[in-house]
Amino acid sequence: MGNAELEKEVKSKFRPGAMKANVTGTKLIKESILINCADIKSLQNLEDGLKREAGNNFDIYVQGF
Repeated sequence: MGNAELEKEVKSKFRPGAMKANVTGTKLIKESILINCADIKSLQNLEDGLKREAGNNFDIYVQGF
């Protein structure tokens, strides 16, 4: 899956607001998306929501504050 396809799929399926995550920015990197959160709680909420919604469709890596 290329960057454009990955970005389209992520944006169409996942809504950070519904996950109570304050996302401050995104960046496409190779075949990945870097998502920046405003605080640790937003990061945890986003991680939990993505794991719940994406299941095994995506690899999720978290780098803390």
